Amino acid sequence: MLSFILMSALGGVRTLQALIVLVDPDRQTLQTSLQNLNSVYLTDYGMVMAGALISVIPLIGVFIIGSRHFIANIAAGAIKG
Repeated sequence: MLSFILMSALGGVRTLQALIVLVDPDRQTLQTSLQNLNSVYLTDYGMVMAGALISVIPLIGVFIIGSRHFIANIAAGAIKG
């Protein structure tokens, strides 16, 4: 539980540090670029959702590939003999 709290707190610090240090838009990470799309008076939710979708696509691919291997290994280990 403590590690979850620390990782959550440090994750916010890392995002804030990247937002402060990386001022050049060509060098910003995806998270800081998405944060810059939000403003005080206007938020373009279409752009934010498109950026979030683009950031999630590699994770979905890794999950699909990993789940195939995971299920295959469970099935192979379940066979007695």
